[in-house]
Amino acid sequence: MVDCPPLLLPAARVAAAVQYPCCTSRSSFNPGRSPFSVCFSRRRRSSVPVQSASAGTGNESSVADEPEAVEWAMQDFYALRKEVELAIERVSEVRQSAGLEQLMEEIASLEKKSADSSLWDDPSKAQGILVSLTEVKDRVKLLNDFKSQVEEAEIIVKLTEELDSIDTGLLEEASKIIKSLNKAIDNFEMTQLLSGPYDKEGAVINISAGAGGTDAQDWADMLLRMYVRWGEKQRYKTSS
Repeated sequence: MVDCPPLLLPAARVAAAVQYPCCTSRSSFNPGRSPFSVCFSRRRRSSVPVQSASAGTGNESSVADEPEAVEWAMQDFYALRKEVELAIERVSEVRQSAGLEQLMEEIASLEKKSADSSLWDDPSKAQGILVSLTEVKDRVKLLNDFKSQVEEAEIIVKLTEELDSIDTGLLEEASKIIKSLNKAIDNFEMTQLLSGPYDKEGAVINISAGAGGTDAQDWADMLLRMYVRWGEKQRYKTSS
């Protein structure tokens, strides 16, 4: 029987901790989700230095683990930077396709009409002008908000490039901004598709089970609940 040195077991545990860093407080990168997917754990905000520590500045576990922590943080940063670049391009395209300049001209025209002293001689016409003015202003505000949000995320990326450490808290904040921005742009693009003269009117959906018996009736009920819940999520008035 061969006696094992007592220091061999702790060293083995240190090696295992380095190989499987599942209990760290840093952010994690998940390439399996999407080409530029960033996943952050909700833990204490911390900074990871870009340069690794030299030997002798700490215990064996922290020194061995720090280069890998830097690698993971850098992967998170590179993925986030790419997402921000794509978001910048998308915001620019949306603002251009929405006709921002034309919207500003439309606001000026509607404001001129609303300032006319004879506006309320025709209450119905006046109400229509004021409603249109409010809608156009809201659209312009939303487009400007897109630009402000993506600029905020871009500032975080540039600030991280200038620092000698990576603040995982800032990366998480920028990731949330980009995620919220992309969702808002998706909704805006949907409203752009529904911008016809009759798209603001209500819609009636008729679901018939036909002659399929009980199974068909159950399927029709499922479709009804699906449409009602979707309408409620979109803040539409629904009735069945």
